[in-house]
Amino acid sequence: MTGTGTQADPYIVESWEDFRTAVGTSGAYVEVKPNTVWNFNEIAPTGLAETTIRCAQINGNDCELWHPYVRDHFLFYNSSDAIINKLHLFEFNVEAGSAGAGIFRTSTIHTQGKCSLCQFSGTVTGASYSYFHQASHQASDIYYNCSFDIKAVGNFEMVWGSYMDYPKFTDCNIKLDCSAVTLTQGMGLVKSQLEYSADTAIQLYIDVGSALSVIYPKTKGGSILNDAGASALILADSSGISSDTTVTNVTLCTPEQLKNAEYLTSIGFLTGG
Repeated sequence: MTGTGTQADPYIVESWEDFRTAVGTSGAYVEVKPNTVWNFNEIAPTGLAETTIRCAQINGNDCELWHPYVRDHFLFYNSSDAIINKLHLFEFNVEAGSAGAGIFRTSTIHTQGKCSLCQFSGTVTGASYSYFHQASHQASDIYYNCSFDIKAVGNFEMVWGSYMDYPKFTDCNIKLDCSAVTLTQGMGLVKSQLEYSADTAIQLYIDVGSALSVIYPKTKGGSILNDAGASALILADSSGISSDTTVTNVTLCTPEQLKNAEYLTSIGFLTGG
């Protein structure tokens, strides 16, 4: 590891252990060496310990983390307001057996961090409670221009926030395969696209502050609620919604209407953002 960790002279890391040390340094600026790929089938095949993030910023330089595996804890605990850019997690495997598990957790009030231009894909299995992101206090906006492709089984929530303040997604593309998921999916969507399918009825709760978003649900019952009401325009593909699904404060559109720019402009979707 080189550098002094300042904004002008950030830590430059290449190994996973150096990365853990650097991001755990309070107030540090961290960059991953370009073209870095970490394969955790080789580095930690039996599972990873939780990594605490105390630094100010992480520039991943499109670093790829392949096959990270965690059980009964989280991959990252963000105890600072760290900004994370271009750090990609592929084919992660999260298991919540006897305790909660997930990718990110934040538990200090008003501490949240931000992720931008990151990619996430993998599987989350929850016998106990499992999440992608668990925020124990107010979460606000966190994810910007990120993509997600997640398969979930069991007791899973994409995000969870205390006081009904869910981490929000701005200009993101989210795909969820919710096989036999039993918990409410609470999400904040801002100018984002969500595609999800579920074998059983789930409750999709769109948090206050959502705006100009499209969801492509494939549902069997359950409900879709836009709590922001008229202040946010949420569109849904009507072709994937069963007749026993309850829809509140959501504009249902046919697949043809969702592709029709003239129609979308007429209802105000392509304006104001």
